[in-house]
Amino acid sequence: MRLLEALRRAAERPGQVVIPDIKCCSPGEGELMRGRDPVEMAVRLAGAGAPALSVVTERSHFGGSLELLRRIVRATGLPVLCKDFFSTPDELKAAREAGAAAVLLIYACLGEERLAALSRSAEAIGLEVLVEAHTAEELAMASRLGAPLVGLNNRDILQLERDGGGAAHIQALGLHRPREAFLISESGLRSPMEVRQAIRAGADAALVGTALWQTDDPIGTYRRFCRRCSIKLCGITERVGLEHCRAAGADLLGFVVDYPEPVPWNLTVTEAERLLPHCGEIPSCVVTGGRPEQVVALARRLHPRWIQLHHRETLAETAWIAREAAALGIGVIRSIPVDRTVCAHQFGTADPETLAHRLAEVGVGMLLIDTRGASGQREQPLEAAMALYRTLHRQNRLPVLLGGGIHKDNLEEVLRQSGADFIDVLSGSEDAPGEKSKDKIRDLLERIGG
Repeated sequence: MRLLEALRRAAERPGQVVIPDIKCCSPGEGELMRGRDPVEMAVRLAGAGAPALSVVTERSHFGGSLELLRRIVRATGLPVLCKDFFSTPDELKAAREAGAAAVLLIYACLGEERLAALSRSAEAIGLEVLVEAHTAEELAMASRLGAPLVGLNNRDILQLERDGGGAAHIQALGLHRPREAFLISESGLRSPMEVRQAIRAGADAALVGTALWQTDDPIGTYRRFCRRCSIKLCGITERVGLEHCRAAGADLLGFVVDYPEPVPWNLTVTEAERLLPHCGEIPSCVVTGGRPEQVVALARRLHPRWIQLHHRETLAETAWIAREAAALGIGVIRSIPVDRTVCAHQFGTADPETLAHRLAEVGVGMLLIDTRGASGQREQPLEAAMALYRTLHRQNRLPVLLGGGIHKDNLEEVLRQSGADFIDVLSGSEDAPGEKSKDKIRDLLERIGG
């Protein structure tokens, strides 16, 4: 199958289209494979649903080879993009003989005339061409060339991955994309959220490499990159449920601990101490509330990645907790009441944008909009939470979670109406309070892709 056809077919499925970039090392990050066999990794990525692969064959800076590409093509049967600094027709012919379906031609290295000539040479021997641009001028050149596949490199290739990159680059240039081309956002995308930002900004797919190889679980990480939203599975109370959530590849694992209300998911600190070490690479989140000193003592004892404040803490108390948690290397998620009267009483303002600004200023790292109030009971309809979510998501100061009453049967509608990047699921992943359902978790994950 040709590369463009494989990518277009993948775009018809749930989730984001992500091409894994197989490279052995990076000038900016050093050795990446860490003893892993790149061919075995390619086979496992194909099994995880990768529609195509990219293989860096440049040897001096990236440790690749045409032999590596040849072995990956044979082992996976997927269309493979060969990434190198091509400059002659003979180099293109060698890539084709090694099994490449497509080659990368870089405007910054070739200029318009040489790129156009090499593109014709590639097409004459059956190779597709991904034309790589970095600036608005280079995108305009790709449009003049009529390139069906265009890559927008978020980094300056001439700096060999030593500059920043990230989704901000395509957000700035997305409007300049060639309208008829399939656009791939390349390089520097570090998280699933950045992939979604790139695709919202105009990309049809993303190419991700370093961020996969810097983890202990590249395959699970790849699946998370492919999802159309991230997912926090909350209310974990026992080890088997934790394993279900881990096996599904949740983005965040939530534990209600020492919560000051009688909710059925509440764990003691001792129970939480036994569970949290088994989260592995997946970040943990302790949902709690109450007196700031107690919250910080809990954070110090359990040391999760996040503390979620879900009770009646004021802005001043939230600020104090966030400052103390930051000193421990722990982030703070702050729940926002959907009821405007309650919000004004708790924080001194009911205006969502003002509140988001103030919470960002005091060090909160993420917001949560949830139909469940401080009592732990569902107090507001999901529609009201989605409306508030949309408002806060537009402010673009902090990432926002949407939770409360989300389950497999309403997930499609929730995502359609809210545009949520990150959902928080509690009862929708259970057979009973605290009893995680492997089947319900699987169904949720299937619906968000990856």
